Amino acid sequence: MSSFFKALKQAERDWAPGEPAPRRRAANRLEEHLVSLLAPHSADAERYRMLRNDVETFRKNDNLQVLAVTSALAGDGKTTTAINLAASLAQSTAARVLLADVDLRRPSVARQVGLD
Repeated sequence: MSSFFKALKQAERDWAPGEPAPRRRAANRLEEHLVSLLAPHSADAERYRMLRNDVETFRKNDNLQVLAVTSALAGDGKTTTAINLAASLAQSTAARVLLADVDLRRPSVARQVGLD
């Protein structure tokens, strides 16, 4: 077993059972929801870039012009995904991006990016 995995196992044992490992808290809601722009070297930002590449492929191959981020359940991360995907697409040179919050019951994009 490598020293990395040994250290990982030791860290898991050091935490009290049932107590989650501490998680870095975002300084504000904007940082929490804009990882694509505010933490561009993070693993989360890389995931959104991978998603952007998939969307770019569909856009080029199938003449994709409109993309909806949707889900049947609340709390699935639709808004966070839409915000970060829009930010990632906006960084691409070939795309024009308009992010519209069409949740008429509970719009949240403006609040989550600090525009409310």
